[in-house]
Amino acid sequence: MISKFLFAFPIFSLMLCMRAEGQSQGKIKALQGSVKIIQQDKETPATLETIISPSDTLMTGPHSYCVVELDPNNMFRVKQNTEVKIAKIKSESHSPEGKVVIEYRLDLMRGTLTAKLNKLPPDSKFDISSPVAIAGATGTAYTVEVDPESQRTRVSVLDHEVLVQSVNEPGKSVKIQKFEEVNASPWSSTLIRAEGRGALSEAILGKSFIKEAEEKTEILSRGEGSSLEEAQTRSLHQLSKIVGQLHIDSKTTLDDRMNQDSALTQKVYELISHADQTQTSPQGSNESFQIISKLKLDAFSQALGFPLYGITQSILPISLAEYSNKFGALARVTTLRAAQVEGDRNLAEIIFETVISSHTTLEDFAVKNDTVRTTVQGVVKGAQVKDIQYFSDGSIIVSMELQGDGIPQSLQPMMGDVFGKNYLSSPRHIEFNKFEEEA
Repeated sequence: MISKFLFAFPIFSLMLCMRAEGQSQGKIKALQGSVKIIQQDKETPATLETIISPSDTLMTGPHSYCVVELDPNNMFRVKQNTEVKIAKIKSESHSPEGKVVIEYRLDLMRGTLTAKLNKLPPDSKFDISSPVAIAGATGTAYTVEVDPESQRTRVSVLDHEVLVQSVNEPGKSVKIQKFEEVNASPWSSTLIRAEGRGALSEAILGKSFIKEAEEKTEILSRGEGSSLEEAQTRSLHQLSKIVGQLHIDSKTTLDDRMNQDSALTQKVYELISHADQTQTSPQGSNESFQIISKLKLDAFSQALGFPLYGITQSILPISLAEYSNKFGALARVTTLRAAQVEGDRNLAEIIFETVISSHTTLEDFAVKNDTVRTTVQGVVKGAQVKDIQYFSDGSIIVSMELQGDGIPQSLQPMMGDVFGKNYLSSPRHIEFNKFEEEA
């Protein structure tokens, strides 16, 4: 855990316009659990109406949070297990053109911070700093999340847009639109993750296979947790993962389309959040909760306005033993291989989306140099399978993970020193569990 913020680190800041009114202070308007404040090296419990000033540090414990109001229109929420230093509140500086700029800056050392800024006039900026990048917007609801050990930082946006820029690399930046997120990290701790789905053909399924009518076909997921709410959240998140890997056509998954269309992302997640849920009893445990979530395929497709490709039976997660008994070893091996091939393809796609500069990604280099493309495909072969999920329709979903530091090491000989110190991803749609949590 990081106990002291080192300003020698690159910083991740979110710059937003804000009005300079009132005193250079904030105020705690809501809190729960263990919330502490450090003022002039003295640690005390925070309370409602506690005044927050520059140089103060807020710390929250497990299952705890606080909400700090900067003015009636603008506030931020410090979530559980978070440490943030208040660096600036309405501090004056001058722009290169000589204008007075009012600055706010929060140095996020660990944990998660969500800001909701509703009235942001010009000539002000609101920064959130972490170890790896710089971002800016003109009014938004957004979240910044920092892992203190790896310095991996995630920024997600629920309204308007944010510009994310790598610190000490002013030419490397990317814009995040509504319902999108990006990841930034030192190359040494970068992890690239993707999933792939393999499906059995009717020929492999055999003559005994019975194709269900679309109105009877369902997509189901199972979630387990120590509380009912946790089980519900996990079940819906799992449902979103299954749905995202379904195909619109032979080459395009629903996830692919959502990465291009924020309105579709919102529609899909709203439909998932209203899925039917049933509480069941988990096997071998009386101390946990289990929830089954269910979507009917025909209603889901009609709401989206297009069919989903290749779904011939209801989809329910099953165990490896159940899968092997139902479909046999050959079907498992061939379908798992198909899932890994798609997982490799999705990993390569994410790598090609790596931001090199404000106007270029790795894909731009690959278009001009086939060796770049073949090298990336070789790097992907080193990915590890982190999880395998088996389903009652014969499909398999694999979760793949790749250590990112091998990307610049492999490509630098042919591309030169263009990667810099930090990895910056291109925007992708926000994940369902974060969408629910932040909305």
